[in-house]
Amino acid sequence: MQIEMVTKEELLTMLNNLDVIVLNVLPRDWYEQAHIKGSISIPLEELPNHLNCLSKDKLIVTYCASYECTSCIEAAELLANYGFNVKVYRGGTKEWIEAGLPWESST
Repeated sequence: MQIEMVTKEELLTMLNNLDVIVLNVLPRDWYEQAHIKGSISIPLEELPNHLNCLSKDKLIVTYCASYECTSCIEAAELLANYGFNVKVYRGGTKEWIEAGLPWESST
């Protein structure tokens, strides 16, 4: 299954202009340390139990820590198999913060 990737610039535009769900699939403690502003947290291992929390009417963009992390791809494939409209931001929290884009911390 081929999942479409988005760049940080594309994701920023989506956050500013579209009704999009940005989904961090890292463990909650990682999410609390730093995450893309406006994103929500559903760790990959919990995702199958929380599908009813997500809307099939909205685009979902999954992300994780960085290019080395593949959890965002696994999550996107799972969501696509259940009929969700999903894309992946591979750069993750690391690239986003290094680019000076809006992020927040829960700690």
